Amino acid sequence: MQAQIRALSNGNLDVHMIFMNFAAFVFYNCIAVLMYKYKDIKC
Repeated sequence: MQAQIRALSNGNLDVHMIFMNFAAFVFYNCIAVLMYKYKDIKC
């Protein structure tokens, strides 16, 4: 039973890490696009 719980929590941790990496990727893409557009407006 404990091994099953451990495997489940490891699976959730992997999903959480993938989600966090994806969120960071999207977030940094949005920041880069905003900075690029802001640079265009500023020039």
